[in-house]
Amino acid sequence: LIFRWIRDYEGPIESRLACQFDRTCFYVGNAAANCRISIAEKIMAVTIDGLVTGIDTQTIIDGLLKIQKQQVDRFALRKSEVEQKQAAFKGVETRLLGLQLDVSNLSRSQNNTFTKQTVSVSDEAAVAGSAIESAAAGVYRFTVDSRAAAHQVASQGFADPDSEITTGTFELRLGNGDLKTITVDDSNNSLAGLADSINAAGSGVTANIIKDSSGGATPYKLLLTSSKTGSENSISLTNNLAASSGTEVRPEIDFDTPVQAAVDAKITFGSGAGAISTTSGTNRFDNVVRGVSFDLLNPTVGQEVTITVARDTATAVDNVQSFVQSFNDLVQYIDDQARYVSSTNQGGPLQGDRNVQTIKQKLYSSILNVVPGVEKSANRLSAVGITVSNSGRLQLDSTRL
Repeated sequence: LIFRWIRDYEGPIESRLACQFDRTCFYVGNAAANCRISIAEKIMAVTIDGLVTGIDTQTIIDGLLKIQKQQVDRFALRKSEVEQKQAAFKGVETRLLGLQLDVSNLSRSQNNTFTKQTVSVSDEAAVAGSAIESAAAGVYRFTVDSRAAAHQVASQGFADPDSEITTGTFELRLGNGDLKTITVDDSNNSLAGLADSINAAGSGVTANIIKDSSGGATPYKLLLTSSKTGSENSISLTNNLAASSGTEVRPEIDFDTPVQAAVDAKITFGSGAGAISTTSGTNRFDNVVRGVSFDLLNPTVGQEVTITVARDTATAVDNVQSFVQSFNDLVQYIDDQARYVSSTNQGGPLQGDRNVQTIKQKLYSSILNVVPGVEKSANRLSAVGITVSNSGRLQLDSTRL
């Protein structure tokens, strides 16, 4: 059977057989043939009694299938090894990107971690401050004379928000802004109607109806409020409404007794004859001290506040430590993936891989090399407190940094 029963049964059948997946090649003695007929289609299709032929066909078939399964198993094992190596390199890539991010944080030219300044204040509830990197370090003390406030004025009292008012025009201006004219006619001639019309005019002045508990029978007042603080943003108006008549009352705004005067924020450095005072239309002061900004939050009038500007060394140390940790994590990961464990007689997926060893060598070269064009006191990492330990890991001396 098999190649015409080996040339009409001539010669002994040798036991050396080879199987290559679905395509089978048999070598019998010196005779060889390429069989392009699958085992399942031909060998299993014919059954010859071993007693008749003298050939144990079942054993041959079982042997061929066993050889085929062994090759499939070897390819499956090879596939698993490749997948493990891919996953290991993915881990290297992830850690390299993390290290790159830490290096970028340390090397950027703007908002650099080594030139940042920190601002501390004596009372954080009273003042909040910040500084740019060019700000001079120092301690600055000032007294709060006033906080900036928005102008507020109110009308006389009315019995009800829907009380009738006289008709005409009502002209408003905020600071040096545009003049806005509000027309009052039969459609809006009530206290609430006037407030709605003012709010719709977009003058920068807001209107509300406020109930004054001490107002007796006429507790409702029209309150006008500037949208901006500071003396330059006071409210001015021209009241061209008709005089009061019958049930219609002309609203009168009391500027002589404001609810809140338009006030600038004011601080004073020092207390002697040479004391320096400065004002701001808002509660924020920019560049009164060069490179320093601060906001008056809730100080009391006359309160002395101390602002300290200093180099932000804590953030710098944290960022450098993050770089050191990222470097060590990467090196440790490479070592773990390339390690041979003698107790289990197994190696990591990257054992003996030249590419990953090249990466590791270049990392150490970058760490140990001298930076050209930089003074000797800072031309290598060891000069600023980053050294390599005996185990090959970076270590940081924060005091030296």
